[in-house]
Amino acid sequence: MLTESMSYLIAVVRDNDKEDVSKALLKLGVLHMVDVTEVKEDWRGKLAELPVASTRGRIEELRKKIESMVRAIGVSFKLKDNVDLKSYKIENIEEKEEKINKIFEEIDEKREKQRLIQQEIMKYEDIKRNISGTGLDISSLHLVKEYSFIEIKYGDIPLESYDSLEKELKSYPNVVIPLKKEDNNVSALIIFMKRNSAEIEEILEKSGWNEKAVPPELKNYDYGLLKNIDEKIIELRRQQKEIADEADRVVFDHIDELERYWTELRIAELIYKIESYFKRTSTTVIFSGWVPTGKKEIIEKTILDVTKGKCYIQWLSADEVEKIEHRKVKVPVSLKNPRVFAPFQMLVTNYGIPEYRTVDPTPFVVFIYLIMFGLMFADVGQGLIIAVTGLIGSLVYKRHGKENIINLFKLIFWCGLTATFSGFLFGSVFGLPLVKPLWFNYHGIVLGHGSGNSYIKNIFDIIKISVIFGISVIELGIVFNWINLIIKRDWINLIFTKSGILGAWIFNGGIYISLYMVKHGYKEMPPMQQLLFLAIIPAVLIGFKKPVERIVERIEIKTTEKIAEGKKFNISISGLMNFGMEWAVELLEVFSGYLSNTLSFMRVAGFGIAHVSLMVAFYQLAEMASGGEGYNLFGILVIIFGNLLVIVLEGLSVGIQSLRLNYYEFFTKFFRGSGILYRPIKLEA
Repeated sequence: MLTESMSYLIAVVRDNDKEDVSKALLKLGVLHMVDVTEVKEDWRGKLAELPVASTRGRIEELRKKIESMVRAIGVSFKLKDNVDLKSYKIENIEEKEEKINKIFEEIDEKREKQRLIQQEIMKYEDIKRNISGTGLDISSLHLVKEYSFIEIKYGDIPLESYDSLEKELKSYPNVVIPLKKEDNNVSALIIFMKRNSAEIEEILEKSGWNEKAVPPELKNYDYGLLKNIDEKIIELRRQQKEIADEADRVVFDHIDELERYWTELRIAELIYKIESYFKRTSTTVIFSGWVPTGKKEIIEKTILDVTKGKCYIQWLSADEVEKIEHRKVKVPVSLKNPRVFAPFQMLVTNYGIPEYRTVDPTPFVVFIYLIMFGLMFADVGQGLIIAVTGLIGSLVYKRHGKENIINLFKLIFWCGLTATFSGFLFGSVFGLPLVKPLWFNYHGIVLGHGSGNSYIKNIFDIIKISVIFGISVIELGIVFNWINLIIKRDWINLIFTKSGILGAWIFNGGIYISLYMVKHGYKEMPPMQQLLFLAIIPAVLIGFKKPVERIVERIEIKTTEKIAEGKKFNISISGLMNFGMEWAVELLEVFSGYLSNTLSFMRVAGFGIAHVSLMVAFYQLAEMASGGEGYNLFGILVIIFGNLLVIVLEGLSVGIQSLRLNYYEFFTKFFRGSGILYRPIKLEA
C-alpha cells in the first residue's frame, strides 16, 4: 500500500576496482545513483570529478547512427540479460567508427538519391495539379494565357541541345513532350509553371529554342498530357522503391555486425553513465545511491565480491539521511505493484509520482477506474470487441513498441473485459437486452419497462448508485490523506484541512443532513443539537488553523532574539479581519468543494443512461430505414455503424471521464505528486 522502503548506500572502493565495480552495478541493475555531494555537502571541496573518457561522445553518436539505420527497416536492438560483462572491454573504437560510418554513408547516398527522385515526383505532381481539370489540348493552346499557373510553349530545338535542355530544366516543375525530329531539330511541347517563366525563358534562349505556332497537322495529335505525366511519376516511384530496397539490403547484410557493435557501444555508454556519478580521492573512488531496502544484501555482497572485501560500505535509512543533514532529501520512489497492474500504474505516474513512504493508489485505481468504466459503458458485444482490440494491439506492439503504448492497449483490454462483465449485469448485447440481467435491466429502466429488480426501479435509483459510489471514493481519498499525514507527522494539516479530520467531519455531517432531509420529504432539518454537532462545531474549529500554527511556531522558537524579531502575537482589527476572511474562504472551499466532488459522480449515471439511449436511437433509425418490420441491408448498416460509433467515440469519452474522476475527485484528496521515480541504471533501461 505504501511506496517501497529505500536505503542509501555510500561505498568507497579502490581506484583499480572502479571498472569491475561499474560492470557489476550495471549487471545487477538495482542502484539509483546520485551524486554523493548532493547528500554530503561538506565533501564537495574534498572530492574530485572522475575524468571524462575522450571517446564517450563518439560512442553515443555511433550508437545513435546504428539505431537510425536499423529503425528504417523496423528493427530495434535490446541488450540481453546474458551479456558477459566481466570479459567486456570496448576496443578498436576507431575501427568500429570507420566501419559504421562506411555503412552509414552507403545508405545515406541511397537516401539522397531517393530524396532527389522525390523532388522530381513533386515537380510532376505540381504540374499535374494545375493541368488537371483545365481540359487543355492542342486546339486550345491559345487559352493558356487565361490561366494563372501554367504556361505551354511549342517550338524547335537543335538535336544536340535537347539532352542538355532536359538536364537544365530538371530544377523546375515541367513536362517536355518531344513530337517529331527533322533536319537535326526536335519539335517539342513544353509545359511549366508561370512562376518559373523568367528562368525557363533564359534556359530556352541559351539552348537555341525557336518558338513556333502550332502547325495545323498537329491539331488532332493525341498528347495525353496527364497520361504522360502519370507514366513519369510511376517510373520515378519504381526507381525510388528500388533504391529503398537497396538501402534496406545494405542494412540487412550487416545486421549481425551492427547488433554486435550496438551492444558494445551501449554497454560502454551505460558504464560511462555509472562512472559519471563517481567521485575520487588520490587512490579511491566514492559513489552513492538508493536501493530498495530488500535488496541491500545483494548489492553489498556484489561489491564485496568484486573488490575482494577491500572496500568501505555504509548504509543509511531515509530518515537518518534527513536527520544527519537537517534538510529534506528527495528519496526516489519505487512502486512495487504486480505486472498486471502496469497499465493502471501508468495512469498514476502520468498524474505524478507519489512522495516517498506515502500511499501508492495503484491497486485501488484498478478497481475504481474499472468500476466507473463498467457502470458507464456496459455491453457484452461491444465490450468483447474492445477487449479483442486491446489484446491484438498489445501483442502487435509487444516486440518493438514503447512500454506506454503497450500499457495503453492492456488498459483497453481490461476496459473491454469490464464492459463485457457489466453487460451481463445489465443484460445488454450490442445495445439489445438479449440476456437476462444479473443485477437489473438498464434498458427497461430507460424505456420505462421495469428493471426486474425490486430495489432499482427508476433513473433516480441509478443516480443514487453513482452518488453512493462517489461518496465511497471520496471517503477513501480522505483516509489515504490521514495515513500520509500521520506518516509525515503533520498533525496540523491532519486536523484542520479540507481532507483532514475536521473536513471529513463536515463532509460526513453533510451526508447525514442530506439523508435526513430526503427521508422527511425535504421539509425538515435535523434537530439543532445534531446540526450543532454535525456542522457548526467543526466549521468553527476549522478556522483555528492559523492560530494553532502560530502557537506551534512560537513553541519551536528557542531564542528570545527571534521572539523579539516579531514572533509575538499582535491582536489587531486588521488581524481579526484577516482571520475571519481566511476562515470564510476555508469553509466555502470545504462546503462547495465536497458538494461539487460528490455531484461530479452523477456523470457515471449520466453516461450509462446516455449509452443505452444512444443505442435505442440507432435501432429506431434502423427500423425507419428498413421501412417497417425486420431490418433490410440499409438498416443493418445503420446498426453496424451505430455500434462502431459508440465503441469508438463513447468508449473514448467514458475512458477519459473515468480518468478525470480519479484525478480530480480522488487523487486531489491525498496525492502530492512531487516524488521522483526510482530509476536504477541497468542493462534493459
